[in-house]
Amino acid sequence: MHLEPDWFEDPASGRLLVVDRETGTFRTVKESLRGGGFEVEFAQDLREAQALLRGRRVDLILLGIEGGRQDYLRRAALLREFEPLAPVVVMAEGRGDLASEVIKLGAHDFLAKPIDPMRLGPVVAEGLRTSRQSRINLRLLRGVEEAKEAGVPFGVSPSFRRMLARFEELLDCKNPVLIVGEGGTGRESLARGFHRRRGEKGRFRIFHGRTLRKKEELRFLEERNEGGTVCIFEMREMSRRLQGTLASWHEWKRGASTREPDLILIHTGDEGFEPREGDWHPAFHSLLKETARIAVPPLRERREDLPFLATMVLDTLVGDLSHKGFTFEALMLLEILPWLGNLPELAKIVAKAWILAEGDPIGRRHLCGASEDLARAFLPARIEEGELLERLGRTHSKEADILPFEEEEKRILSRALEATEGNVSRAAELLRIGRATLYRKIHQYDLSTKRRRRRAGSPEA
Repeated sequence: MHLEPDWFEDPASGRLLVVDRETGTFRTVKESLRGGGFEVEFAQDLREAQALLRGRRVDLILLGIEGGRQDYLRRAALLREFEPLAPVVVMAEGRGDLASEVIKLGAHDFLAKPIDPMRLGPVVAEGLRTSRQSRINLRLLRGVEEAKEAGVPFGVSPSFRRMLARFEELLDCKNPVLIVGEGGTGRESLARGFHRRRGEKGRFRIFHGRTLRKKEELRFLEERNEGGTVCIFEMREMSRRLQGTLASWHEWKRGASTREPDLILIHTGDEGFEPREGDWHPAFHSLLKETARIAVPPLRERREDLPFLATMVLDTLVGDLSHKGFTFEALMLLEILPWLGNLPELAKIVAKAWILAEGDPIGRRHLCGASEDLARAFLPARIEEGELLERLGRTHSKEADILPFEEEEKRILSRALEATEGNVSRAAELLRIGRATLYRKIHQYDLSTKRRRRRAGSPEA
């Protein structure tokens, strides 16, 4: 799988399909979007729509319905057989309860007929954005699966591509491999990649220099014809006696007729690591000088890989559970942190953000809630600590002032709807959430969206 570094840029155009019996609807849509770079096609029924969808991608579907929820379910199901990723915007005679129902059933949004051109533009823009986001997340997930099947790390950043080129060079190398890099950069995964790509039949075994105290703990020294790979972390922490023993074994291995394990050594440090003679057993120092070196770049040098790595972490985290990936803003926000903690830091932040997202795509507010470093970088400068904590949803209130989460959420939504007199679009804009999300919450909490009538003489809002 190949992903270009600018893969997440939002396209300036898209292909729309209008499915409606009324040709006037198509004319309204096409005229309203003229000059926007959109390709708009029209089908009067589902048969025409399916014919247009065969073999061609559609980014957004505007679907006219005449009945209620069952009409929507039937039509949407038939269209999604051919284009499962395109969001569906329902068009029908304006009824607030129908809008809530179809969005709850999976529609992206709702447009009341006759179509208001001022409403059409923002709805189409958000629909195309959602479509693009879904396709990007799908590509990222496919990349995760391909990387797992290939058995090697994956990346598109220049530093990572250089490492992979070196990896390919060393697959047939007979000398021990020395992997250098910071902790948490994926050094063990690279070592396992060597084991798999070399087709080793034996086991992959890991030892740590700190825990090796005597020769008997290096069991592979006495085994014969076992093959496989032996990986030793932090060989600097081995005693000099064991270093000498390991070097002697490797020298014997050169002329052995039996199949002995390949040796991989892992050192925490930068690419410029040079072993000084006085720090090692003389024989082991000679062995280190013979090693074929490969450096694993830190995460801060792999910013182009962060969308894939974050998706890989999320997919591993949720296991068999489903997830909706990340928003564009979230993926770009990940590039702000210096990532001194490398992959473990990324995993920690993604895990917290996934919990905060509650089943929605992970957005920038979820990442800010999971990382104060991100919050401080993203939110306005000179923000007081108390205000920062409040923006992240953690106030200094006393325990007695804290309400259950659902009650707090319902109160916030009610205030927004009251302030906008039931205008769902404006309330969603003020709350910085999607209209579809707000409609689901309205249905969940049974909130009223009826606009209050102004009394005569009352001032305009």
